[in-house]
Amino acid sequence: MALVLRLLPLLVGTALLAVAQPVITPGASSLPNGVTGQPYAYAFGATGGAAPYTFRVVSGGLPSGLTLASGGVLNGTPATAFNGSFSIEVRDAANATSTRTFALRIYSQLSIVTVGFQSTPFGSNFSQCLAAQGGTVVDGASNGTWNIVGGSLPPGLTLVNQSPNCGPLGNRSAELTGITTAVGSYPFTLQVNDTLGQVAQRQYTFTVLTTGPIVVTPTQLSFTCQVGGLCTTGAVGVNINSGGGGIITGLTIAVVSPGGNWLRVTNLNTSTTP
Repeated sequence: MALVLRLLPLLVGTALLAVAQPVITPGASSLPNGVTGQPYAYAFGATGGAAPYTFRVVSGGLPSGLTLASGGVLNGTPATAFNGSFSIEVRDAANATSTRTFALRIYSQLSIVTVGFQSTPFGSNFSQCLAAQGGTVVDGASNGTWNIVGGSLPPGLTLVNQSPNCGPLGNRSAELTGITTAVGSYPFTLQVNDTLGQVAQRQYTFTVLTTGPIVVTPTQLSFTCQVGGLCTTGAVGVNINSGGGGIITGLTIAVVSPGGNWLRVTNLNTSTTP
């Protein structure tokens, strides 16, 4: 019986010591996401032990621009993107301590990186994928949702989200696509949203030209002629096309011959293909 009486206070004391240790809250090990250039604040707390509590980082590193105050408030303005973890220690008034590790993700600011759109001839097929960076778009372009929020696209063009032409499934961006059907300049504003609620906008002007560069094939024709005689070649096929696939609205044909203007074209027949 004497042996039991000696052990009982020791066991009770050990149990009380375990209960008295402070524990860092919250229970979740992942902190809310942040964004570079935007203020961030999060308050840690503690339960158990004896107040007041003091907090400090004991391993890992905080994102650049954030600091942890001794009272447990993590705040500041993140300067760079971050995806990592760090460990925090809490110490109570009785010098009892405990440590927990937390994960934190800081995203860069969302922005549209598509610079512009090349001027395109009337009647041309057009296709261009759109690009954004930052925000949750870094986890997959499919996280970006695109819209026209000002102005209008040229007639015949449409904005397609999650285009199969712009990346593999699960990582697709949007596409501007269609056939230009009206000549002119069309200002519009593109907007992209990510899952963090970030919004980025950029203004553009899309120009539809009357026609593309003229392409003549073949570029040279050869003849065998006698001095003072006629050069008879028969029918010669020459193709004149709009290099951009547009419609040629006006055309003047001039023939230039070396050594003087001695060459004449007769029986000129033309045909067009839409």
